[in-house]
Amino acid sequence: MVKKVILTVCFFAAMFDAAAQSGAVVDSLQRRAKMASTRDSLSAPLVLSEEIVVYGDVSFQERMRTLNSTDDALSLSQSVQLMRRANFAQEPMIRGMSGGQIAVTIDGMKMHSACVDRMDPVTAYLEIENIEKLDVAAGAKDLSFAQTIGGSLNFVTTKPDLERAFFGKLETGYEAVSGLFRARGDVNLAPHSLVGWAMRGSFSVKRSGDFYAGLGERILNSGYSKENVKFNLVKAFGTHKFSASYIGDFARNIGYPALIMDATRTDAHIFSLDYEARALADWLPLLSVKVYTNQVLHWMDDYSRTVREIRERVIMPDMFMPMYGDNRTSGLLLNATILGAADLFKVTLDAHHVNAFADMEMRSIFPDVAPMYLVNLGDLTTWNAGISVDYTRFISPRLTLRANGRLDLLQRDAADELSKRQFQGYVSSASFRLNYLLASLIVEGGWQLSEQEKISVSVARASRAPTYIENYGFYLYNPLDNSIYIGNPNLEPERSWQTELAFEHRSGASSLKAKLFYTQFDNYIAGLTFINANPNNRQFSQAFRRYQNMGSAVIAGVETSAQLAISETVDAAATLAYQFGESLQLGEPLPFMPPLSGNVRATMRQNAWQLELATRFALQQTRVAQAILVEDVTPAWIVFDVRFGVQPFAHLSARFGIENLFDARYHEHFSINNLPGRGRNFYITLGYEIL
Repeated sequence: MVKKVILTVCFFAAMFDAAAQSGAVVDSLQRRAKMASTRDSLSAPLVLSEEIVVYGDVSFQERMRTLNSTDDALSLSQSVQLMRRANFAQEPMIRGMSGGQIAVTIDGMKMHSACVDRMDPVTAYLEIENIEKLDVAAGAKDLSFAQTIGGSLNFVTTKPDLERAFFGKLETGYEAVSGLFRARGDVNLAPHSLVGWAMRGSFSVKRSGDFYAGLGERILNSGYSKENVKFNLVKAFGTHKFSASYIGDFARNIGYPALIMDATRTDAHIFSLDYEARALADWLPLLSVKVYTNQVLHWMDDYSRTVREIRERVIMPDMFMPMYGDNRTSGLLLNATILGAADLFKVTLDAHHVNAFADMEMRSIFPDVAPMYLVNLGDLTTWNAGISVDYTRFISPRLTLRANGRLDLLQRDAADELSKRQFQGYVSSASFRLNYLLASLIVEGGWQLSEQEKISVSVARASRAPTYIENYGFYLYNPLDNSIYIGNPNLEPERSWQTELAFEHRSGASSLKAKLFYTQFDNYIAGLTFINANPNNRQFSQAFRRYQNMGSAVIAGVETSAQLAISETVDAAATLAYQFGESLQLGEPLPFMPPLSGNVRATMRQNAWQLELATRFALQQTRVAQAILVEDVTPAWIVFDVRFGVQPFAHLSARFGIENLFDARYHEHFSINNLPGRGRNFYITLGYEIL
């Protein structure tokens, strides 16, 4: 298992992640760029994104940190925060933005949750052994994946290696804080007798009990069970390659102590077929086509809750509320990389279709009361066609200019007649067929100040369509403000102006990086009360809120990181970030804005062992929302971690650690209903490689 954070990756590397492996591509670009500098013929790189290597083939020292889930990998990014609802499936946010404001993709493929309560983010259906690396672009810096305001997370999955006849990994681990047992492994086969063929398969199994928060408090109803499998098959014909991929993820009995219901079962199936061609022409080094489909099924209910809890619940007391969700996404992706004399183009054609359905029953605990039924998402369909053009101009060995534009046409409709009748009772003159035309553009310049220093500045006009839940969601309960939400088909797209300034200084293995960013929203989307709460109605006392465009809002902040090579065997690293958000329309803070937070770690390594001491912290958050959501002040917290890894034999490795060393009791600002973080955790991981 590997984790390596490369905080800033140049645009050229991100653009040519696959193509740069071909010497012909690099030679062609160098020849066409005609740069004079002998040290950097490809000009100054742009500060585009973070690249987190998750499960690649690197040294033992670089895979010391135990990554048990995609949540652990996401936490390595300075720009990503995690919304916690349980001991499982944390929802990613980028700079405090989430949901439709950010794009989460798997190898560029679109995928959506099936749960209307956001219990199953896309990240819940991937495991560490599925993922080779994670590309994080904060803000509207990369429009190739979607129209986005907050940024994008693209999970690049592991692929078969045609050069390795056989390779395998097995790993098992245990965590005391939740009684978690896990086992995982993967194998790569490329038999010499089958020229051009390769396959890779992986699996994982997890069993977790309830976890313990700080000071020994057991968080009841927080266990889960989970299995995951992945299979890839590749056939290469010279410079052409065909591949097929399948990921299956299955979870059971997932407790959500911060919510009123639990997930009894989730199933995900992710299929894709790919074609890739390299060096078709001197000006066309890379062309790829992907056809994909995926389905997510989600069942949740409250049958495991006590009768007392059901009777005293603030929302629909005396009733069980089983819910079901089904989301299906299919699409086509075409990517082409085109070279000019001193220019670089990446063109992406993106077409996909989404179908979403969700419903719920209300079954009284009293047998003489008739059940009720409603549809939360009424067989919704979304068609989306988009084109993204990413252009880079190598002006000189020190100066680079980049522009990325995207245009999307989106059509949405609802087919379920019952849901239409329900919806029309709350939204007057509702139009169920919607059309959105969306356009975004970013312009970015990079300047190499010296051999050690570089700077970049970007300006963007970005937009995003409302989600289908914001358009058509019906009777969705939000525990954060004890309100019931209704969609609004009359929403305008959310738009923003963004600017970012980034600086990097590097000297040998030491570096200092900083980013200043500012985003101003138009048509900010949030819930607005249109039926006030009625405390006298015991059964339905909640306020009703409708998604509305709430005018202007701003988010601004700073992110810094430093790495210091103290000696050949000792290094230290630190990050620090702060941001604030404000609704100009309401004159109050935006919700889920992270306070000043950061981490510090020191690492000592030798050939066969490595020791890491680390701390994570956040200051008190007193700037809290009250109108958009109801937040409370989050106290400051700090936790300490100790990790040790050893490789006693060539193929055997062991990792031990204590997380939250002093058993601090804390919760982060993004924890739903102040669900506490995990307490002191002793863990052990054993791994074996088969070459």
